[in-house]
Amino acid sequence: MGLYLDIEVRRDRPGFHEIRSIAIYLHDQQARDEENTMNRAAHSDLGMTQHYKEGHEKFKRVPPSTVSL
Repeated sequence: MGLYLDIEVRRDRPGFHEIRSIAIYLHDQQARDEENTMNRAAHSDLGMTQHYKEGHEKFKRVPPSTVSL
């Protein structure tokens, strides 16, 4: 897909679980419904959803970028 090609060192690029984790965190921030977030993430218990949501408060918000495929 050509995503994150601007990050030259491959190991510095976000992986699947990092992208999934931030998506779960952002969905929960907008929905404010942990059970809904859990269901959308296809988790069987809230503990796993909470695990994925941890640690994102430290990230700085930046404007969205344009992705062309």
